[in-house]
Amino acid sequence: MIEKKLLNVGAGLIIGAVGGKILNSRLAKKAGVNIVKQGLRVKESIDNAVESAKLSAEDIVAEAKEIKKAEDKAEAEKEANIDIENVACDIEKSQDEVKEEVEE
Repeated sequence: MIEKKLLNVGAGLIIGAVGGKILNSRLAKKAGVNIVKQGLRVKESIDNAVESAKLSAEDIVAEAKEIKKAEDKAEAEKEANIDIENVACDIEKSQDEVKEEVEE
């Protein structure tokens, strides 16, 4: 049992040493640099896509605000015209009532 543990410890040390050498090798560093470089490209691409989507959303919101503003203005003008027509009708009625009183 002790021999098996010593064998496992020895194997672990050998694997650790070999692994350390591999990680410190030029090939491993070059591979690591390439992986990070590709990751940065992906990040940049994602950032550009997010920025584009953000600008599109801002454009949509701005256009919607302009349309709403125009619709609100048209509705206000329509209500103002209705009020003017009501006032005009009330004036006509008042004038007709005054004429009737004068005629009597």
